[in-house]
Amino acid sequence: MNAEPAHAAERPPWREQAACLGEDPRLFTDPRPDTDDTRHALGVCHRCPVQTACLNEALALPANADIGIWGATTEEARLAMRRQTAALERVTAPAPGLFRTLEGDLTDITGRGLIIELPTPPRLLLLVDHQPQLRTDNLDQASHQLIATLPELQSDALAPFALTASGELTEPSGRVLITRLPVAPHLLLVLDGRPHARADRLEHARHRALSWLATHRHTEPTVPPQRGPVVRVGDNDHRRRPNKRATEGVSLLPIARR
Repeated sequence: MNAEPAHAAERPPWREQAACLGEDPRLFTDPRPDTDDTRHALGVCHRCPVQTACLNEALALPANADIGIWGATTEEARLAMRRQTAALERVTAPAPGLFRTLEGDLTDITGRGLIIELPTPPRLLLLVDHQPQLRTDNLDQASHQLIATLPELQSDALAPFALTASGELTEPSGRVLITRLPVAPHLLLVLDGRPHARADRLEHARHRALSWLATHRHTEPTVPPQRGPVVRVGDNDHRRRPNKRATEGVSLLPIARR
């Protein structure tokens, strides 16, 4: 779009090649509904040699200032582009101590906490048991607040297990690991490096792990436990699993509720 009244010296060079020069500016800034305005404007854009530069300039604008037809796209089309980009950034963003849900949000190993992205700043909303707790733009702040809010994730409640930097639970021998999966049952119990059972509640997974440890404490591991570098979570040192264990294709029975 090249419709706003601006001095030529203030315009990017690409605008001098825009196909919309000489067209009615209203077609691009305020197309009338139920008319051919939008179709006509898009037709002009489609034969424009600087269509990509125009679109990139629109996407560089704040979302609330992005109006009209730019680069052969409507406001609705560019909003979808922005949302798609935001979703990709969520997927690739670091998530200290948390797990990604299928919807792209973040949760803790208990599933009680949730960090979701909002369209306006502060963009991160922390929910605990579906109740708002905090809004921030800092992911580290939100994740630390989430873990600090849940009493079952405090070191005294977790013993003999400890929370790793990746959000999983392990114990000093390294033979037991409890991690979270994106599909139900969400909790996976890994014993001696092998997937063993799944559960929906953390206390069920912990109970099963403790029972297994009691009967296998003096046995040799069938698979040597993987020991990663020591990392610090809060005031405790724990070992972090260096690689994700493959769980696809493994049929596991849910842990029986007690």
